[in-house]
Amino acid sequence: MSGEYPVEVQVFPTDLNKDGREEIFVGLASTSLFGNTGESFLLFTKNSAGKYVQHEALGNGRPVILATKNLGYPDILIGGPGFEYPVLKWNGKKYMYSKMMKDAVLQKTKSTDIDEFSKSYTSAIKP
Repeated sequence: MSGEYPVEVQVFPTDLNKDGREEIFVGLASTSLFGNTGESFLLFTKNSAGKYVQHEALGNGRPVILATKNLGYPDILIGGPGFEYPVLKWNGKKYMYSKMMKDAVLQKTKSTDIDEFSKSYTSAIKP
């Protein structure tokens, strides 16, 4: 083993609460680092000074944006292998664990993968 841990990085700009201030998800993919889940993500939001700040680690998996909201921000499900997934809610300052959602409930819930959510945002930006 070479001691290297390859990581694929993807950047997903978006505006979660439609306030005109961009948030950025950074997706990290590596089975060496994240095991069976294979992915993790970071979330950066702008503070009152307009500088990006990283939120605390939210969990390993892929962010899925749910149609349900709290204080104007959509709930985020952390997807990955399994039959039950953590759901995070915005508490006014940061995303916090809220509950677990079973796969059967997720299948009936309106949701958008982070890829599509970001594409929808970036395609609406005027040059």
